[in-house]
Parts: sequence; structure tokens; C-alpha cells
Amino acid sequence: MLFTILSFRFAPELMMIIPLYVIYQKLGLFDSYIGMIWVMQLVTIPMIVWITSRPRLQQGS
Repeated sequence: MLFTILSFRFAPELMMIIPLYVIYQKLGLFDSYIGMIWVMQLVTIPMIVWITSRPRLQQGS
């Protein structure tokens, strides 16, 4: 599941447009607010997961 989420970030955007368009047409989400929100989530969640899962550097005294 994590790889699927992160693959949206690593793959070129052009490669994701056609499958998302087909899925959105079948689900009736094309040209709707919910569809637009889901696209934004698919684009931003992988970056958020990647940033928050990195190990933190410990500060020395």
C-alpha cells in the first residue's frame, strides 16, 4: 500500500492522467469537487508520508 501511494510521487504526472481520467469517468467523479479533492490527496499524501517517516537527527549538546 505504501509503495502504491509513493509511486504517485515518483511517476511522471503525465503517466497518471490517463488512468485517473478513466477511473474518474467510470466512477462519475469527473468534473466534481470530490474528484478534485481526491486528486489533490493523491498528489500530496505521498510527499507528507515521505517527509514524516524520515528519521529525525538528534541534536547534540
